[in-house]
Amino acid sequence: MSKIQKDLELSELKHKLEDSLKEKEDAIHEMQDAKKKVREEIDRLQGMQGIMNDAKLLMSRNEQLSRELYIETDRRKELHNTYKNDEFTQQQKEWQLLGFFKK
Repeated sequence: MSKIQKDLELSELKHKLEDSLKEKEDAIHEMQDAKKKVREEIDRLQGMQGIMNDAKLLMSRNEQLSRELYIETDRRKELHNTYKNDEFTQQQKEWQLLGFFKK
């Protein structure tokens, strides 16, 4: 082989090596970008998990308040009915005193 051919082969090998190094650098950058995206997605998912946990807590509290409202509504209806009955009974007594009703 002549010196020129050896120089050409050496030059070609040098270019191949440079291309390989460039491809390696590109692959490293792509991997770093992918890792960054994965970390971002993990953070986003953790944020969503927090929102879901807050929503579950809110729904649980809402159900509890709904039950308490139902109980309070029934208690107030009972109190109202008792008051109306007492009022009616008081009115009957007044009418009896006035002679409208007999005992």
